[in-house]
Formats: sequence, structure tokens, C-alpha cells
Amino acid sequence: GGGGEQPPSQPVRYREMSMDEIVNGSGEFIGLLPLVQTYLDEVRPDTETRQRVEQYLSLVARRASGELPTAATWMRRFI
Repeated sequence: GGGGEQPPSQPVRYREMSMDEIVNGSGEFIGLLPLVQTYLDEVRPDTETRQRVEQYLSLVARRASGELPTAATWMRRFI
């Protein structure tokens, strides 16, 4: 065979996910924010830094879940 061929292996598994699932996780996927929180647990930033980062993470989590509308959503609803 030519270049680019790969030996048979396990099939690639993927599925469509919502922003909420990608950011906050689901039963099958840990989510990006839980990964960041685990990282923060490992590096142990000072309390002030951790609190500030947690505020931003909460904002991102709420936006991704749809609990808090994005600025674009708010403007579309306003008009």
C-alpha cells in the first residue's frame, strides 16, 4: 500500500454533542470544565485566584447549558 493507509484497529468512536455536553460533560464525557477544575486541584492556586477562575468557569458553564443567555441571544430576544 501507499502512504496514508493505516493498519486495521479499533473503529474511531465519535458522536455529535451539544455545547453543554462538551463544556460541562455528560455520562460518557467528562467535559472541559471538570478537566480544568481537576487541573486547578492539582496546581493549587492561591484562594483569590481560584475564586476568580471559578467565577469565570461558572459563567461559561451557565452559558453552555443555556441557563444564562449569551449576549447574542439576549439581543435577538430583545429585538
